[in-house]
Amino acid sequence: MTSPPVLKHSPWLALITIALGYFMNVLDSTVVNVAIPSIMSDLHAETGQILWVVNSYLLLYAMLLLVGGRLGDLLGHRTVFIAGLCLFVVASLLCGLSTTPEQLIASRVLQGAGAGLAAPQALAITAAVFSPQRRGMAFGVLASIIGSAAALGPFLGGLITFTLDWRWIFLMNLPIGALGLIGAFVFVPKTRVEGRQRLAFLPVLLATVSMFGVLYALIDGPRIAWGQIFSGVNISYVLIAGLVVFGGFVYWEWSRTDGLLPRALFNNRNYGLMTWASLATYFCIFGTQLTMTIYLQSVLHLNALEAGLALSPMWLASSLVAPLSGSLMRRVQPRWILVGGFAAFCLGTVATALLITPDASWGVFVVTLLIAGAGAGFTFAPLTTVAMSEVPPQDLGGASGTIEMARMLGSAVATSIAGAILGNTVAASGAALSAEARNALLVSALLIAAATITTVFLRRGGRLLAAPGVDEHSTPASPAETTRTA
Repeated sequence: MTSPPVLKHSPWLALITIALGYFMNVLDSTVVNVAIPSIMSDLHAETGQILWVVNSYLLLYAMLLLVGGRLGDLLGHRTVFIAGLCLFVVASLLCGLSTTPEQLIASRVLQGAGAGLAAPQALAITAAVFSPQRRGMAFGVLASIIGSAAALGPFLGGLITFTLDWRWIFLMNLPIGALGLIGAFVFVPKTRVEGRQRLAFLPVLLATVSMFGVLYALIDGPRIAWGQIFSGVNISYVLIAGLVVFGGFVYWEWSRTDGLLPRALFNNRNYGLMTWASLATYFCIFGTQLTMTIYLQSVLHLNALEAGLALSPMWLASSLVAPLSGSLMRRVQPRWILVGGFAAFCLGTVATALLITPDASWGVFVVTLLIAGAGAGFTFAPLTTVAMSEVPPQDLGGASGTIEMARMLGSAVATSIAGAILGNTVAASGAALSAEARNALLVSALLIAAATITTVFLRRGGRLLAAPGVDEHSTPASPAETTRTA
């Protein structure tokens, strides 16, 4: 069991600290993309090698989310956060010093492993140090930072590569990481792990192998048109094997008490519904972004910078609205914020789809993307807050890792579908590609509608769903705040 942390400083200082680490983790999943030509030229890398510079980070990041989250429960969230951040910073240095493609790929593997350990601790620490009435605002701020990192990645990558050198994409993590490590030791409270703790080997193996199979297939499948990896082995076999192993993992977790995931999560309806809704939301966000990027560049012939600027209203709106929705939860039930956010997200996505034509002007999408982005931003905080509201302190890490894994899966599936659309760009006409992009957005809208329906099944009676507007100063604080010292 994990005992409540003792706060010596404001919880907002802890949030800023973990946000620094989280920002770097998310940023490095997109910042490299724009620098690919420079890296290929400098390191004399082949196309296959350069793709693994990107994919190796994403794979390790995703594979270790579940394990990293549970390790936080067993060893302490601050301890695992610091370990992951240290590994991430050292790996960033190695990335910046790499002189061959193989060195860079190996360094990116280590970087992804560090991110996979550190990232799940962000939600867990936030849930531990903030009272239930203040978590919404905190999760909203965290969501805003994530959105900003994802949006700024390509822009910063291009700016740094153009003005300095691609190596500084990685080396800039050193001063930021140093600040994060200092802040972690000073501002992030230490959770004490009580009793004998153990992590069973088999569920860890099953989870890791299954995530590798599924994510490897989704990430690399579009690149090879879902063909053979090598003689006699089709990449679809890897996907099927990953799904079968995942089924074994679920069976083990359901039937045993010593699994990787906390047993209580299987009986927490709100947590399950919000985890599914998070997967659907991130599928739709990344699906919309990637589909529109392909459409804007391949049909409307915008360059990368112009396409990024055309999509910026969506990310700006979601980043600005997310903290607002978090503070709104003190007065409005989260289910209604979710319904309103999903409705706006769905409306904006459908409107964007209907405006897609081979000869459209990119300016017509500004308003619809603003609506879609604002709607998505309104869902970020309540999705996480409702999911984590009834998770016991000793299970926060495992719960956080599962939510992060769901988000990653949603993003990976969306990326795979966008990759399939991109694979048709050479042969497809502008009209045909516009139709594919339109259909992809309409599928996203249907999934958003399905996520909206999940709010009907949220269990009533919890503090968040039944008692909005409670004054935080007149109610018990979080376990961490009740043990805060001067």
